[in-house]
Amino acid sequence: MILAALEKKDNAFALDVYYRMIRFQTLSPENQYYGGYMDYYSNDTHIFDNLIPLLAERKMYHAGLLY
Repeated sequence: MILAALEKKDNAFALDVYYRMIRFQTLSPENQYYGGYMDYYSNDTHIFDNLIPLLAERKMYHAGLLY
């Protein structure tokens, strides 16, 4: 959604989705998935669960939406 919003130049929506997305980021340093994204209910993660957010975040930085 973030990548599509950025493509459409809808920066407000991209930021809204970004802030919703980072709620799923693992922020506990002792967790082996620290910094990554995972489903805590199933304790499962996949490579695309982490690569797509990284790509979206980088595009947001380049667009000047994140600092």
